[in-house]
Amino acid sequence: MKSINNTNISGTGKNEMTFTDYYESIPTYPKKNFIEEVCKRCDVARKTVENWIAGRSKPQKHSHYLILSELTGIAPDKLFES
Repeated sequence: MKSINNTNISGTGKNEMTFTDYYESIPTYPKKNFIEEVCKRCDVARKTVENWIAGRSKPQKHSHYLILSELTGIAPDKLFES
């Protein structure tokens, strides 16, 4: 598991966190709050956010990438890299 403190510190892309990494680094209780905040800010269903976290889908709107970037500190183009 990558640490939140490592978010976007490497220019190589090897140590940069993705949206999934960020979620996994959150302690158990605040995970629910994080999902609720993403749902509220992006105006999407909980299942949609869960699919983003699991890598089953990616946001379709550019505005969602900007919101997720703001919430996580991860550059929009790095949120869903493999």
